[in-house]
Amino acid sequence: MFFTETWQREGEFVHLNELCPVGCSVIGAPRLARRGGGLAVVYRDRYLCREINLVNHSSFESLIIRTGLTDVFYCVLIYRPPGPASVFLNDFTEFLASVIKLEKVLIIGDFNLHIDKVSCNMAADLLSITDSFNFTQHVSGPTHSKGHTLDLVFSLGLNIANVCVEDVCLSDHSCVFFDLTFPLDPPPQKMRVERRFINEEAVQKFSVLFDPRSLVGYSDADALIGAFNSQCSDIINKVAPAKSCLVSHKKHCPWIDEPIKNLQRNCQKVERLWKTTNLEVHRIHLKELRTSLNEILRNARTQYFSQLISLNKKNPKTLFDTIHSIVSPITPQIPVFSQADSNSLLTFFVEKIRDIRGNPSPPSCYGSACVLPPPHTWSSFNPVTLHNVTTLLDKMKPSSCPTDVLPTVLFKKSFKSIGPCIVDVLNLSLLTGVVPSFFKHAVVKPILKKPSLIFTS
Repeated sequence: MFFTETWQREGEFVHLNELCPVGCSVIGAPRLARRGGGLAVVYRDRYLCREINLVNHSSFESLIIRTGLTDVFYCVLIYRPPGPASVFLNDFTEFLASVIKLEKVLIIGDFNLHIDKVSCNMAADLLSITDSFNFTQHVSGPTHSKGHTLDLVFSLGLNIANVCVEDVCLSDHSCVFFDLTFPLDPPPQKMRVERRFINEEAVQKFSVLFDPRSLVGYSDADALIGAFNSQCSDIINKVAPAKSCLVSHKKHCPWIDEPIKNLQRNCQKVERLWKTTNLEVHRIHLKELRTSLNEILRNARTQYFSQLISLNKKNPKTLFDTIHSIVSPITPQIPVFSQADSNSLLTFFVEKIRDIRGNPSPPSCYGSACVLPPPHTWSSFNPVTLHNVTTLLDKMKPSSCPTDVLPTVLFKKSFKSIGPCIVDVLNLSLLTGVVPSFFKHAVVKPILKKPSLIFTS
């Protein structure tokens, strides 16, 4: 979906983020020199779109989107402000010369030239220029409330069909709809994961079945933690067995409740009625409903984020993440598509570690001068108490690791039952000076710092 004259300001993405439906992202380009103007493109996340930069021209605004990963084409959004067109035609000719090498190109936008008027020389020159670059113009009929054809669709190497101009009661410009046929990249595969359903009933059953008496009398920390893990694993498999399921990452709007969904359905119903009857009374009714829906959505979203920020005043990470999601552009998730991609990422990290080990940095100092004696030594530890562990547990974040025997939620809710055993493990480890082998394993997952770098221009 392409928008011109967004009146977006530099660094302002609040309204564009509000605009995005579920499963979509937005790319916006504000007019930097003065007020007005501005371009935006809303797209489905699975289309894998990325903005690219070419030479800017002062006579018109442009936004170029690269779409796809294997079979690529380019979308160019144009807005030409009203005024003399001679400079624009020269700049646009130069612009077309730079994009012609892209082979598959869609150019769409508001050109503010009366293409419908035979006497308009500038419009005729525009069509002549685009025709010389083998672009095809697809729009016919008025696209503005005053009866002129201002909004155009040009294509090069693409299949455009079913072009339709329709007034949707949102602007003095009509919307231009069309079908564009192109091969889609394969959608990211859903991940199969194992999940446990932890509810209050499962917590109560776990607490009842857990027997701390079977863990008494151990003198070895490894043996104690092994017995503890074995008993916990057996019990959780009974009260909350792991179930395999397919998951896909989808954005959702938690502020859209059932009344809002009903109002959305009502708008769609009235829209279908207006298209069937083409009566002015139904068009006015639709416009009123849409205005009301937009106001309700805006208020619901504002209230949701206000409550979220208010509840997390003392949680800086959640607070700043929430504010960032409101005022910053939404970064789409970039999936890893194949085993080859995964192996390539793995090879990079393996080779990096090999290089580091093969070329160690020289020590900063030599001899015994680098080793300083400790200022204090501990000959004994004070035993850890259940109160000490409970206090620390209350302050901990609910994070988890795939190697954990118990999910964090179950661990915290059943701590009254398993807490004394945890204290025994800690004290036995301090007493013997041994960290159990189970705690010496970690799962390392490399994460792309900049997901956009997976694309190549």
